[in-house]
Amino acid sequence: MNNIIKIAKWELFRYIRSKAFIITLIIPFIVIIIAGVPQYLAINSEQPVMNIGIIDKGNNLFGEIEKQVSNDSEGKGKDQFILQHYTGVENNENSFIKELIKSNIADIVVVLETQLIDSGNVKFYHRNNIGIEQVSKVEQIIFNVVKNQRIENLQLNKDDLEYVRKNLDTQLYEISEQGEMEEMDMFVKYVIPGIFMFVLLLGILTSSQLLVTSVIEERSNRIIEILLSSVNTKELMAGKILGIGLLGIIQISFYLIIIIILGIFGSSYLPIELNISQLFSFKILWYLLFFILGYFMYSTIYVSLGSLFNNERDAQQTIGFFSLFAIIPMYFISFIMTNPESIITKILTLIPPITPFFMIIHIGMLSAPWYYSLGMAFYLILWIIGITFIASRIFKTAILMYGKRPTFPELFRWIRSSK
Repeated sequence: MNNIIKIAKWELFRYIRSKAFIITLIIPFIVIIIAGVPQYLAINSEQPVMNIGIIDKGNNLFGEIEKQVSNDSEGKGKDQFILQHYTGVENNENSFIKELIKSNIADIVVVLETQLIDSGNVKFYHRNNIGIEQVSKVEQIIFNVVKNQRIENLQLNKDDLEYVRKNLDTQLYEISEQGEMEEMDMFVKYVIPGIFMFVLLLGILTSSQLLVTSVIEERSNRIIEILLSSVNTKELMAGKILGIGLLGIIQISFYLIIIIILGIFGSSYLPIELNISQLFSFKILWYLLFFILGYFMYSTIYVSLGSLFNNERDAQQTIGFFSLFAIIPMYFISFIMTNPESIITKILTLIPPITPFFMIIHIGMLSAPWYYSLGMAFYLILWIIGITFIASRIFKTAILMYGKRPTFPELFRWIRSSK
């Protein structure tokens, strides 16, 4: 046992100081920045003032459109559009519109067809370098004016109008099988399980490379022979798996600490309210359990894979195949949420490499009962024991073999005959 702990500590401190682990820690923040910065720039960037030509064919809506644009500009503190009103151009409408845009007099020309309130028929003409987002903003302004006019035609007063437009104040509650009622928090229900799934996926993809590279390097440099002079293969394999497993726990703990800090000190700066008591409910223990089980299972597979190859190039294809199992659940999240009781969902949940991911979804997003979660945890543990048994026999035989790569019949023979 002392040897296993020593190897685990050596592997842990070796990886935790590596650039790969540091990059892995900051990747989620990079992803958030990459996703958030374009949105921030799109919302807060200075938009150029655009000239909008309005050709109104007898609807008398130009004044209302001006009011709508003025109201929108007051909310944003700046003018976005300069309106130009044109009438009496029906005889040469197309050539007139072309000249407006060609001469840069107007960036967008809107034609309000006759009886617009009833027909809703509007035509938009714009220069080819105008973005669809700008056209959509003008379209929304016209729609708001038409909508208001239709409501007025129905002889609704201002109070009636506000009554029609009043939004719903929605509160969501969940009732458990025991009859307990609690208010549902969308962040806790969907984002937290998503974080665990993403970190587990990231950890698996990272650990696969670290473990396989580590074993291949130690074999190539004959360091493995020196290690095996002091410890046996089971201790060596167990130490490597334990070390990389602890690395995964440190990784998820780091993100949980960040969430706690945001929940305590950063709520006022975030668009959502983080409730620490809800964030760290009993479900968090289930997330951690299946995170750890998934991490250890994949670590066991990758340690045995590393012993089968002499160089990283040969190992990459096999690593990619097993890593594919970790990516598959991401594509099935929507299906599971809409079909939690389907036979496909149940079958996929029973596939061991996918089970940890699907159980995090079941527990967090679908509120799986505790007895189902406990049963699946034991199911996964049994598979991990079986995978460890097979992997240890392969690792024991292959770790000191050089040159020829073993075939599948040879692997089956090692599993059956190794002592």
